[in-house]
Amino acid sequence: MMVFEVDEKLAGKWIAVSSARDVRVISDVGTEAKHPYGFSPAETIGSALASCILINAQKMAPVLGIDFSSMEIKVKIYRDEGVPRITKLEYVFLVGTGADDEKLKALNERALKYSTTYNTLKDSVEISGTIERSGKEM
Repeated sequence: MMVFEVDEKLAGKWIAVSSARDVRVISDVGTEAKHPYGFSPAETIGSALASCILINAQKMAPVLGIDFSSMEIKVKIYRDEGVPRITKLEYVFLVGTGADDEKLKALNERALKYSTTYNTLKDSVEISGTIERSGKEM
């Protein structure tokens, strides 16, 4: 089992610094999610999902015989204000490739199958997404 550690400290009004390994990330801990230097917790969840999909897509692309020049994921995060919680995540996965639709579908499915973040969230948050060619082909 892998174990990860994160330490977050308030660094000023509505801003915190998270540390993991030797990496520091600024977090917006204000109530309006408007700080110019850091992601809000909701944005961090969206970023975590996108990062995890990208990790697995990079691993799976060679297995599926997919050459790519770029990968990008755009995530929309829906937050319920009544009972504060993330209710839905929608993503568009853009891949610069000449791979056919069947291979792209398989890439998306396998990236999700092995995604720690997706597997953690999928039973409590609606997650939907599409995979498309970005136009930046090999």
